Amino acid sequence: MKFSFSVGKVDLSEMDKERLGQKLERLKKHLRPPYEVTVKVDRDTHHRKGEVMTCRVHIVMAGQQKAIYADKAGETLESACDEAIEVVERNLRQAHDKSKQKR
Repeated sequence: MKFSFSVGKVDLSEMDKERLGQKLERLKKHLRPPYEVTVKVDRDTHHRKGEVMTCRVHIVMAGQQKAIYADKAGETLESACDEAIEVVERNLRQAHDKSKQKR
């Protein structure tokens, strides 16, 4: 699965990028080509809790009117990305179920 990946204020190792890619592979079964997946990872320090990691996942599929989007924050990068991917997967499943009902 191809996806564009942008990083802001965070140092990521290749292992972290690979692990994120493996988690995004779960979404592949819900996507119909052509599609574009964009992932942005950032770190914010202006929160009361201190440093907060954010993960944004944006998916655009050809032929769809809406894009699928999730923006989640967490204490660790892994928890933020897991939550964002879960939200996107749930939205993709709902969209797939709606398209089945219309048939």
